[in-house]
Amino acid sequence: MKLLKTDCIDIMQIHFGPGAKGVLDRGETLAAMQDARKEGKIKKLGASIDGKLATRCILSGDFDVIQMSYNLANQRNRENIRLAAENGMAVFIRTGLGNGIFTPRVLDKKIWLNLPLRSKVNKLLNLVGGDIRAYMAVALKFLYEEEGITSVLLGSKKVGHIKDNLDLLEMDIGDDIMRKAVEIFS
Repeated sequence: MKLLKTDCIDIMQIHFGPGAKGVLDRGETLAAMQDARKEGKIKKLGASIDGKLATRCILSGDFDVIQMSYNLANQRNRENIRLAAENGMAVFIRTGLGNGIFTPRVLDKKIWLNLPLRSKVNKLLNLVGGDIRAYMAVALKFLYEEEGITSVLLGSKKVGHIKDNLDLLEMDIGDDIMRKAVEIFS
């Protein structure tokens, strides 16, 4: 707390790695976080996890925030997003740009993508006429328009990237392109 120069942390999240089920089953980490909240050191508890274990965390009632992977190419947590929103939880999205799949880096690296994903990326690029900004805008708007998402965590090394991402949300993409983009990755 001294290093953070604060008396209270707004959100403390468990970032599960290997053995997530065991961590949940043992409950030690969650118990320590709950104790810290009772002491007024933490305001909200969160879990960063996907799939069935995310569902378990949502339904447990122990967490206020859930952080999950979700993007146009990975829509597996859609039901968890809905469930979390129904349960009054904040939903943070990580990998919203698909670890670079929906950024200009894809132009250099798409040869390394697995064949089905490479084909889908090419279809989306063709759909937007090769316009990389429109390509990114589709991916961002997909997240922005998804009911239940509270926040999208996008990595950025420059303030200009944040401004660019906000500008992309203003880009007129059109409902038809958005519908076709979702179909490509569904």
